[in-house]
Amino acid sequence: MAQKPNLKCVSTVTAVEVEATAEAKKGNAAQYITLPALYLKVRNRALEDLHNLVGAMFFQVDDVFFEYAQKASNSEDHDACLATMRELRLLRKGLERKLYQHVARLFKELPNPTSELNKPTIKAISSLDELSLVQDDELEETVAIESMISRASDSNLDVLSQLTQRLDALTMNVTVTSATNPLSPKHLCEAFQEASSDLRCDIKYKLIVYKLFERYVLKNFNRIADNSNYQLAKAGVLADLKNTPKKLVKTTTISASKAQANKAQAQAQNAQSTGAQVASAFFEQMQELMASIRGVSSGAAGVSVSNQVIGSVLPSATPIKQDELVNVLSGIQSSQPPTETQSDTDWVSNIAVREMLANFLRERESKKGPEKVEEVDADLINLVSMLFDFILDDKCLP
Repeated sequence: MAQKPNLKCVSTVTAVEVEATAEAKKGNAAQYITLPALYLKVRNRALEDLHNLVGAMFFQVDDVFFEYAQKASNSEDHDACLATMRELRLLRKGLERKLYQHVARLFKELPNPTSELNKPTIKAISSLDELSLVQDDELEETVAIESMISRASDSNLDVLSQLTQRLDALTMNVTVTSATNPLSPKHLCEAFQEASSDLRCDIKYKLIVYKLFERYVLKNFNRIADNSNYQLAKAGVLADLKNTPKKLVKTTTISASKAQANKAQAQAQNAQSTGAQVASAFFEQMQELMASIRGVSSGAAGVSVSNQVIGSVLPSATPIKQDELVNVLSGIQSSQPPTETQSDTDWVSNIAVREMLANFLRERESKKGPEKVEEVDADLINLVSMLFDFILDDKCLP
């Protein structure tokens, strides 16, 4: 039987950390397992990556359950969703702590041949009578967990195989298999199930929590495995395995408050950008339309359509300043009689804004020289005038 390589040749790290196990069952001497610093470094990095992914999951919990509450068909389901959301907030810290402690305990037990992790176990229901004792909720939860494990394992066969081989080469006294690998989807799912045991919500809401764990943690499991494989390969542990990662994969996450602020800011920026693009495209289309009829005066069905240049047409004409234009238009508006004094609303369509503005410019031409309204402002005035002409011509409108 081939002997495993000496750990001193596997890693260039000279410092070691000694972790003591319980007294050996065979013999009454205390047994000590010496672990290379590389093993502990891999464990710490894996726990950090797991912490980041679980944090991303919990950041979505409130939104998911609030959305379910909004879609609830009755008040009972609505209240149950909100109650589950509040319960998860209260239990989050404890749940995370149990999860990380479970995974850390597996890393501690792996090098010890006498640990429970390294003992072969067979779980089976021996009889139909025993099967009937399993509650529906428990059976449904078990099926959900097994399905999550199966999907995650099938999706990560290569990286799991690499990680198992490297951990096997790193640990001296045991043979590491897919069943004993502390980072296997099986152990992560069972650790999360155990950590979630304090949740007292209905099974259908607990299954939603499991689905979130699958979506945000298990579907990103390759990041945890890739980082562990990279660290081991970089230190010289089976560095020649095919498809070994070339760099660390980022699994960093941000705080909930900062992420929420960033999310809101991004949504606002996207909405603002989209609105600006739509407005810009619409404005360009309107400019092209108004330019195509600039200088034209015609009529259809008794409605006048005019987009003539307002002011002087001489090339030397200077555009009137915008603040002066606003003052002139305000003066034209204030000079009109109030609506309630008129028995007929036809007077509204007879306010010849273009003509009155042109007359004003002609009157002060001797002092200011030839002036005109800029094309953009003229288009806006003409567009509003045309809009009111069409509205007032429609006899169906009150």
